[in-house]
Amino acid sequence: MARLSVIEPVADTSLETRRLRLMLIAPPEDYRIGTLITAAYNRGADPAMTLPISAIAGTQDSPGVWRVSPDRVVTFVPVTLGDSVGDRVVITTGLSENDEIVVRGVHALEDGQKVGERLE
Repeated sequence: MARLSVIEPVADTSLETRRLRLMLIAPPEDYRIGTLITAAYNRGADPAMTLPISAIAGTQDSPGVWRVSPDRVVTFVPVTLGDSVGDRVVITTGLSENDEIVVRGVHALEDGQKVGERLE
């Protein structure tokens, strides 16, 4: 068994593939670096919403994110965190699919503060 640790952000368009990095959980004693392995993906869960860990504000006991309204005003929204995958964390409750979230500078914001346009 393995845990997905990184999904490379850039795909190989010629092969239509994307490189993944897995961390083996309790690898066999005879496993050696460079050993060829075969992996299968068991998609037993629904798609998950994830955010960069840098987007999480609040405290460990009450995490949240800053949601941006159409008039560019931020509101602190409590969220429930799931598992971490690389530098991202699964958000299990608190957000909707099209919410715009601040991902940088989150510890300098205050509820009701106006923010600039989103940078791509």
